[in-house]
Amino acid sequence: MNVQPLRSLALLTPFFVLAVQSGAAAQTQVAVPVVKCPLETMTGPENVSAPATVEVRTSKAWAAQIAFYSIGSIGALGPRGWHCQGHSGSSGATILVAPGAVPALGDSLRGRIGMEIAYYSGSTSGRQSVFDIGAPLFADLRALAPKASVTFGITVPRTQPIRGETLKRVSTSIVTFVDPPKLQGSGPGSGGAYATYGVIVEDWKSPGKQSGTPLPDLRLISITAPAKDASLMQELSVLNSSS
Repeated sequence: MNVQPLRSLALLTPFFVLAVQSGAAAQTQVAVPVVKCPLETMTGPENVSAPATVEVRTSKAWAAQIAFYSIGSIGALGPRGWHCQGHSGSSGATILVAPGAVPALGDSLRGRIGMEIAYYSGSTSGRQSVFDIGAPLFADLRALAPKASVTFGITVPRTQPIRGETLKRVSTSIVTFVDPPKLQGSGPGSGGAYATYGVIVEDWKSPGKQSGTPLPDLRLISITAPAKDASLMQELSVLNSSS
């Protein structure tokens, strides 16, 4: 693992508290700032508890360009200097991150430069998103899809990978993806003028699974950015997919 979390980083949950290690350039342990995003819940605003920094093993040049965006329960690495807003509800939690004004929850992100960090609960209404995003990518969810209507009362629209989307399987439970410009793929911001880079993680180990719910939770990190930032996006995919 190569974000080496500080001892107090346990506050950030199991979601993308990563020890991350990047590629070729000279690497070192570097403290990266944690941005505590304002959080709206079903009962109103909530304070976010998170440490000031996380340690990332990467080059100093990359470390100077990234930050860890967090609402305490979930978080991920993204471009430094952006703005964020967190939301938490019955289906899971989401952080929206953007270089300017942050989109409202529910706004279309298609073609917009920005980032989404999302957690979908397989034990609640988040299961629709678990299937929609995960069935084309993970064999166990694909196998469950034909019975989803009877078991869960939902319809799964797609069970095969999206044509044109570049996938890399990091492990049985982690996939990275790149959606080229104009392709509407797994990334919420895909389909516009810019490429979208992301990581999807299938999680059978979260506390909710102890209740016997027969679905995993799903975690998504998706960043849409112009071509000039492609190298940084690729680096962030490596860092966010290490666990």
